[in-house]
Amino acid sequence: ELFEKYKIGISKTQLKVICDRAHKLTKGHPLWLNLIAGQAVRGVKTVNEFIASIENKSSFDEDDFSAILSEKILNEVWRSLNDKQKLLLRGIAETVKPEKEENLKTILSSELNTNQFNKGLRVLKNLNLLETLSDNEIELHPLVKEFILTKYPNNERSKFITLLVQYYDRFIYVLKPKLNSHLSLKEFQNWTSKIELQINNNDFKNALISLQEVSSAILMAGYSEEYLRVGELLFGKIDWEMAIRDEYAYFDSQFIELVSIQTQMGRYDSSNLNLETFKSNIPGKSQKYLIYCSQMTYLLWYQELFEKAIGVGEEGVYLLTESNLTDN
Repeated sequence: ELFEKYKIGISKTQLKVICDRAHKLTKGHPLWLNLIAGQAVRGVKTVNEFIASIENKSSFDEDDFSAILSEKILNEVWRSLNDKQKLLLRGIAETVKPEKEENLKTILSSELNTNQFNKGLRVLKNLNLLETLSDNEIELHPLVKEFILTKYPNNERSKFITLLVQYYDRFIYVLKPKLNSHLSLKEFQNWTSKIELQINNNDFKNALISLQEVSSAILMAGYSEEYLRVGELLFGKIDWEMAIRDEYAYFDSQFIELVSIQTQMGRYDSSNLNLETFKSNIPGKSQKYLIYCSQMTYLLWYQELFEKAIGVGEEGVYLLTESNLTDN
């Protein structure tokens, strides 16, 4: 029934043979079945060669999707694409949220002209490599996305990430003069999408700058979850030792913001882990140690661990009175 929906131009007898082979090969896995059906649309010779190339090679162990993904089925699909189709897939793979077709066409206009984009998109849709959502938005199946992103090192992905960052910067340029808590989540996502892309590009300094720019307004608007999502992503990937040693701009202020929000939202383990990581990377009882004392006091007090909170707070107060440090 699934394969018949693709209106494949072959006889029912041939179709039954292909379906039996496909089901035996994939054990009914829906993504793999749809990818094989997409090959069948190209013709019986194509799909038979495709199935033959992966038959007897895959055990389809449910615990080892990645190996199957990279070595078997998707590698065969990838080899069947031309350079323009691969380029289009690579661009879509770098998106951090579903994007409309016309937006993708604009983002990738320096790499693909309109005709190349339209033809490539049509082929990728027919091969079931893309998922079309409501409002004509497109995204990749997570397994297809993983396959493409792990195929290329960061320096080869950077070009496509930069194109996406430049696209969001156009909207940010317009929105920045009126950046306040009245913006919608969709408008704030121009910043958070840009930040996520900068993180993916290992551009942590600029990600911190972007997060600092938007953090006050997005939190005042009540979108704490969206702030937390990108904040945790950033501090999960950044090199803490390097950031503290080289004094990355806004590292401290965004660290304070992040652990405060984690505390307020009951993510005590995450807040505590970040505080201990911060403490282990700061030199001695410096100004940064006051940040640790302040935020740890807040975390403990929020959990009603009052005696422990007072103990850490008193340590911070003693440090202030016995040194020339100032409480910022």
